[in-house]
Amino acid sequence: MTYPSGRVADYVHDAAGRTKEVLGYVSSVACAPHGESVNAAAISSVASHVWPRIGTTSAVRRDGNLASEAWALLRQPWIQSSVLAQLLREEIRRRGLSSEAVFLLLDRPLPEVRADIRRYADKPAHGESVFVAVAALIVLDILGDDSARAEAEKLEKTARPLDSPVFQTIVNKMSGGRPVLWSDLEPLLEDR
Repeated sequence: MTYPSGRVADYVHDAAGRTKEVLGYVSSVACAPHGESVNAAAISSVASHVWPRIGTTSAVRRDGNLASEAWALLRQPWIQSSVLAQLLREEIRRRGLSSEAVFLLLDRPLPEVRADIRRYADKPAHGESVFVAVAALIVLDILGDDSARAEAEKLEKTARPLDSPVFQTIVNKMSGGRPVLWSDLEPLLEDR
């Protein structure tokens, strides 16, 4: 296509007729689930600037609806994994392994956060930290950590506060190589 300025842009389309590249200008165009073109780098850049501001304000933390919307920003599939991993690492260092972070990682495992998650799996399991340790082990299992299943079985034997069918189901799923879902973990969150 030749624009009035004389600049020429060659558009490359996919099988559905959507623009996937503009030679010399845009090297990759992704599409959102509804078909609209999305520039993942631009959206990731916006998220990396917006999230630290909205994700850490006390108003967002106190308001469940705002907090949910803030985390929904990070659940967008077109945010680049490297940007998402960096934002999550900062969030985990700042406020710990929250249920929101676990929910996101169950849906979108990010190997870059493994070391940050490992710290929570290694903590002694007493009281409230039992949930965090269990959640960390589930995420580590999803990330391919070979020791997570054995550690979950050991935790089940030593963590009497979680002596429940819910925890046994989670350990059985992990031991059997079946995925642990958020719905499996949710009852433990309610017991906290």
